[in-house]
Amino acid sequence: MSVHEDLLVSDFHECFAQMRHYDDGFRDVVKFGFEGVFAVITGYAFLAGKYGFADWAGVGLALLTLLATLMGSLLVIWLARNRVYYAHVCRYVNEIRSAYISAVPGGVSNKAGMYVNYARPLIFNPASTQTLQVYFLSLSTALLFAGFVGTCSIVHAVGHGSKPTVNWCWVILTFLLFSAIEVGGVLIYWAHKEKRMNAQRSASSGKSGA
Repeated sequence: MSVHEDLLVSDFHECFAQMRHYDDGFRDVVKFGFEGVFAVITGYAFLAGKYGFADWAGVGLALLTLLATLMGSLLVIWLARNRVYYAHVCRYVNEIRSAYISAVPGGVSNKAGMYVNYARPLIFNPASTQTLQVYFLSLSTALLFAGFVGTCSIVHAVGHGSKPTVNWCWVILTFLLFSAIEVGGVLIYWAHKEKRMNAQRSASSGKSGA
């Protein structure tokens, strides 16, 4: 092989390793996020059952859910960015494979249908496992924020000597609104990145055809 082919093979291997790195990182963050949500809910139930919502206990529970919400949102942002990097590297791997397969090396013509489309995968794929995981983590984060609103409602009632009650209308509305904002923000970000990558691909195609 020529030096250019050697470099291309090396690039393919490195990109494949990078692709696995992004995928493994995605799974690790999702696992950490779900374990964290479960731990927060368990800790919340324990503390609320033992100390109630009076004075410092109620404030502590509110802070717990608020901080957990912020952490969950940061994890969702990380996952959204990681998906962009993952899709970008996958497309380059497909481009290299397409160039290799087009030469029909050793008679291999890709009858198995391995991915060779450099415009795929799309950043936003509704059927993608990564997309579904982002949805679930976003909903879990929204649930934590709804818990924060509900806790504040209870603390306010207890502080005024009233019976501990939850304003469920506000809690449900908060959950739906937060979910819509977080998921919508991810989709808008992905759509922006997809549009930008398509524009760059069109510009590169124009230059190569000039």
